[in-house]
Amino acid sequence: MSQWFRFYESALDDPKVQRLTGETFKGWINLLCLAKRHDGRLPPHKDIAFALRKSDAETTKLLDALVSGGLLDRDDNGVTPHNWNSRQYKSDVSNERVKRYRERHRNVTVAPSETDTDTDIPLAKANGHSPSKTEDITAVVFGVGLRWLAQSTGKPDAACRALLGKWRQQSGDEALISALGRAQREGPIDAVAWMTKALKPPDKPQGWN
Repeated sequence: MSQWFRFYESALDDPKVQRLTGETFKGWINLLCLAKRHDGRLPPHKDIAFALRKSDAETTKLLDALVSGGLLDRDDNGVTPHNWNSRQYKSDVSNERVKRYRERHRNVTVAPSETDTDTDIPLAKANGHSPSKTEDITAVVFGVGLRWLAQSTGKPDAACRALLGKWRQQSGDEALISALGRAQREGPIDAVAWMTKALKPPDKPQGWN
């Protein structure tokens, strides 16, 4: 049975993708398909070469190019597509689960998507405290938003908190939460650049004099 994975239209505007040669781009797409078959990780080198019908040397060259280009990550356990887990999240399409989610977060000012991930927003304290609107917003930004940004960028929490705080001060809560929601759905390869562009204020019209 054929499987599917998410591919985002933001690749059209991503410099790391658009700078690839045609052959390397083809190889990257094939590697994404291969990673899907292996639960998000690429198989051993010889298996990659066989699947792509390439020699060991050609496979090494392809992998090295995509690692150096930021589209693959290499660690002690092997090679994975960059940000695979955050972009290939499991959709929550269960009506019952969505109903429970909305009941838990009925005070949130931003309605959750039908495809929210398993990440929960800690809106209520264990002592039964009912959070205010400000606390709700803070929980969204520094709860779900912080975890997504840390997973997407690999930056430490302190750096991600600083970015979220700067964006919040620059653009306000409503714009920031909206941008975070879109970013989670689209899964940009460069999360910081995407958010910075999404939150950039519109250019002021030039005067006639």
